[in-house]
Amino acid sequence: MRSLTLILLLIVSTVSEAQDFHNRNESLEVKDSERRLLVQKAHAGDAAACMRLFMHFNVWGQNQDMGRYWLIQAAMLNDAGAQFNLAIVLRQKSPDGSNARFYDLQESSFWMRKAAEQKVIFAMFELGRDYLTGTGVEKSEDEAIKWLGLASRIGDSMSMVELVRLYEHRSESADQAVSQEYVWSRVLQDVSSAGGADAEYSSAHVAKLKPKLSTKQLEASERLANEIVAEIKRHTGAISRPNP
Repeated sequence: MRSLTLILLLIVSTVSEAQDFHNRNESLEVKDSERRLLVQKAHAGDAAACMRLFMHFNVWGQNQDMGRYWLIQAAMLNDAGAQFNLAIVLRQKSPDGSNARFYDLQESSFWMRKAAEQKVIFAMFELGRDYLTGTGVEKSEDEAIKWLGLASRIGDSMSMVELVRLYEHRSESADQAVSQEYVWSRVLQDVSSAGGADAEYSSAHVAKLKPKLSTKQLEASERLANEIVAEIKRHTGAISRPNP
């Protein structure tokens, strides 16, 4: 159930979306007898039961208020997937404004941090982006670097791209910024060895930055990049998350 929670971002904001998801996920239906049992388990503190009820009401039951209630209960029970899903729900705006009362960027960032602290890689990336843009939190490049760096060190290529871009425009000493930009470009180049846009992007940055570094800086940057790549491999084995 935990892995299902993390994979499915069940953000169904309209009846038509709910029907489409409903048609593709018949296994999520909860029969009346099962629902009563799930409610008992949920009230007893079973986060998985809360999430099962969230999925039922948000998709099959098409009762999003009840779905959100159970999602909140699961998040309060410290379910990392629920915390991430709740954070996403709280930052969604439906075209007709029907969910405006649930829109709360500060609350969203609160739950995003909770999920990030439990090492949900998507949450680390989103929280880093929050700090870059000042979405629901006070804008802070240092906090952005912290969370994007944590996600990058467990293999998230999208976070690496953000770090490269951040250091490219970072208002700090030129040498330090270039060195860090080079390090993360090199790491991204290694984890994107299968090719694609990330590989092209990182290779171009490595080629551009290498002449700007002294021999000593280049050696230190290469050493750090290799250490990070080795750390990523220990964490994941398969080290790159494909871009959506």
